[in-house]
Amino acid sequence: MKHIGKLLVLTVLLAGIFAIVNSVPADQGVSIHTYFNFYDSSSGDINRTIGLSSMEVTGTVANDFIEAQINPSPELFDFQQVDGFPQVLLNYGDVSGRERDITQECTYSPETGRIQIPISYANEYITVKCILSDQSAEYQYMVPDEYKVTKNSIPGISTPDTPRSPASDTSEFEVLPHSSNDVTVSGQAGQYKAGDVFLVTNAYVQTLNQREDPNLYHLTGTADYMGYKGESIGYAISFDCADAPLFSNIGHLGGQGSSLFPASNGTASIAFSDRNWMYARCITTDSNYFDGNPKFQSGKIHITNAASDGTLTCWIELYLTGPNGENAQDVGMYFKIHPLALHSLTINKTIYEDEYYPSHGTPTFLFKIHGQDLEGTTHTWHRCISFTKSYILGHTAENGTITKSTVLSDLPRGTYTISEIPVSRYTLTNVTAQTDNISINISQKEKSYEGITPVSAVVLADLKEKDGEVTFFNQKITWDKFSHTHGIVNTFPLKISDIS
Repeated sequence: MKHIGKLLVLTVLLAGIFAIVNSVPADQGVSIHTYFNFYDSSSGDINRTIGLSSMEVTGTVANDFIEAQINPSPELFDFQQVDGFPQVLLNYGDVSGRERDITQECTYSPETGRIQIPISYANEYITVKCILSDQSAEYQYMVPDEYKVTKNSIPGISTPDTPRSPASDTSEFEVLPHSSNDVTVSGQAGQYKAGDVFLVTNAYVQTLNQREDPNLYHLTGTADYMGYKGESIGYAISFDCADAPLFSNIGHLGGQGSSLFPASNGTASIAFSDRNWMYARCITTDSNYFDGNPKFQSGKIHITNAASDGTLTCWIELYLTGPNGENAQDVGMYFKIHPLALHSLTINKTIYEDEYYPSHGTPTFLFKIHGQDLEGTTHTWHRCISFTKSYILGHTAENGTITKSTVLSDLPRGTYTISEIPVSRYTLTNVTAQTDNISINISQKEKSYEGITPVSAVVLADLKEKDGEVTFFNQKITWDKFSHTHGIVNTFPLKISDIS
């Protein structure tokens, strides 16, 4: 079986060779997520979303490409209604900045509805995005009638400028920490202030019933609110705001699955895998005498507080009807937005000048930084610190130590473990924290070397709120023979079949 390698990273040192290769068998399917964004044709603004749909297709590996049928009916559907689309995106919607447009590297055939994507991206999260008109055949076929947005609100539905939340008991609508309504987003919030009001331009509402279908809480990412304040019924909401993009499609990501599926109680249920959801509850006393989910008519977002750190406390209220215009309970809820701050991590390495011996080569030390950001995305970085002869001569302190640093900038807020990779000649003897958000657990090793006691250390950097700094101390324990070190990192595509 022939394997195609996606990425080869080689770090070459005297001590050894490290290689990481990701590959995909030629007969293995590759998941591709298709995302259809329907815009309001009457506005002429392709960013004014009033409908969404998604599905997952499986691509096959052939001739150095992933090939997939993304248009099931090319004779009926036109996926090129807007210039530049379909787009092919890696890590679509990633808040840490890893989203990447690879459209120019791909080929789409409108005649066959098939797309070709380079095999080098087979292990990535691939999304094919289309922007289509709400007047198109795709909109009529892909968006269920109960979720087609009514462009003009039903007469009698008002959107007041003041929130309708119960001022006497806001605890009934409080934000649970780290829940779907307490979210971290990318983007700047400094332009928003308390008292600002924005129209909700599109919304989906999913009825949640803990007794009849508790699984929907999990599918919509709102499980933290199950049985909230003793209620068995609530709502998952997903919304867009054209005038304030920071508020569009925020919350927790919905569960994977088809765009539309039946709930166990037989009513129509919706859970887009690429939509984010928040929790809401009733704010009016109307009764819902209809089957299925309410239908969005209009809504507003009120900013009730803007903190100095950029955190926004907001109230959202949505005005709803039944699928055919019946009276329905309107819903609302508080939510909080925390701007995604980026922090830095400084790693210092300290050695002793009198332990430098040119015939042993350049002292070189390796570090691995691994962990998760607040959005749950896993990150890994590697860093190298080398002490050249010229650096040692110019940076020796009065106590005979030499310190050199490497700085990782623009790290997403999160928690990360810092590990020093063992090297020849030197051993770790101590680790100290220069900031109080670094925790260190040191264990002494049993074997000592002429008064030098090696240690192992578990170092955890909490970068959720501020920058961090830590120092690793090393001493030389191996003095015999000669050696040299040199490091280089290369990144390039490579077929494993090219390696004999």
